[in-house]
Amino acid sequence: VATRVSGPAPIAVAAAEPAVDVVPDAPSPEPDRPALRAEALSRRFGGLVAVDGVDIAVRPGRIVGLIGPNGAGKSTCLSLLAGSLAADAGTVALGDADVTRLPADARARLGMTRTFQLPRLPADLTVLEVATLGAYRRGRSGPLRGLLTPTAAERAGMARAGRDALQLVGIAHLADAPAGTLSTGQQKLLELARALAGAPRVLLADEPAGGLDGDEVARLGVVLRRVAAGGVAVVLVEHEMDLVMDVCDEIVVLSQGRVIGSGSPADVRGNQEVLDAYLGV
Repeated sequence: VATRVSGPAPIAVAAAEPAVDVVPDAPSPEPDRPALRAEALSRRFGGLVAVDGVDIAVRPGRIVGLIGPNGAGKSTCLSLLAGSLAADAGTVALGDADVTRLPADARARLGMTRTFQLPRLPADLTVLEVATLGAYRRGRSGPLRGLLTPTAAERAGMARAGRDALQLVGIAHLADAPAGTLSTGQQKLLELARALAGAPRVLLADEPAGGLDGDEVARLGVVLRRVAAGGVAVVLVEHEMDLVMDVCDEIVVLSQGRVIGSGSPADVRGNQEVLDAYLGV
C-alpha cells in the first residue's frame, strides 16, 4: 500500500501488509470538512486553568498555527488533541469519529501523529530504524510485535517508508548514523520523519523549528507545505513567527489558556489584543 504525503516532490510512504494494519478504521474526511475538530476543550491542573474552552478545526490540506506566549496552554492543548492528556470538558473528533475518550494510541491508529518539543528517540538505533518505527505505529499489533514478526515484504515496505520520510525532511544522508549522535536540530527533523512515516491524516507538530538553523527552518517550511499539499491536516505549535506567518492558512492565538484571536496571518497581525499579549512584545 503506498500513500503519498507530498506536493511537487511526492513522498511515497509504503505501508505493511494486513499483519500490522495501517488502514485506519475511520473514513477519510472530505476536503471541505474538518479532519480534526475540537470544541470547548478545557483542562485544569488543580486551581490552574491551562486550557479554557478552546475550539479548533483543521481541514485536510490546511495548516493551522497555534501560537501564544510561554505558559499560554499550547502544548497542553496539543496533548488534549493527541489524547496523551484527558480533557476535563469538551470534545475531539477525527473526521466523523468522536475520539474524546480514546487514548493516544487509538487516535494514532485513526491517523493522528505527533512530534514533541524534546525529541524522544532511541539513541541506540540508527536514524533509519527510528524513522521506520513510525510506519509501525499505526498497526493494531503495536511496534513490538511488528518488529518481531514482519515478513520480508513488510520489512522492505517499512524501510522504504522510513527512507522516503528521511528524504523529505532532508536527512537521508544520515540514515546509518546512530540517532544519539545527531544534533538537536537533526533530532527534531528525525522526530518529524518518524511521524510522517506513519502516513498521517492529522499531524500535530510541537515546536518543530526549535534548535534548527536558518536553512533547516526554511527546509521545514517546504516540508510542512508539501505534507499539507498531500491532504494532511496540520496543527503547528511554534514560536518561530516567520515560519508561522509563511506556512499557516489560519492562526489561533492562546493567552492564559483561552483563544484571544484567530484568522488568517494578516488578520492576526492586525489584532490589537494579540499584539498586546504576544506579537507586540
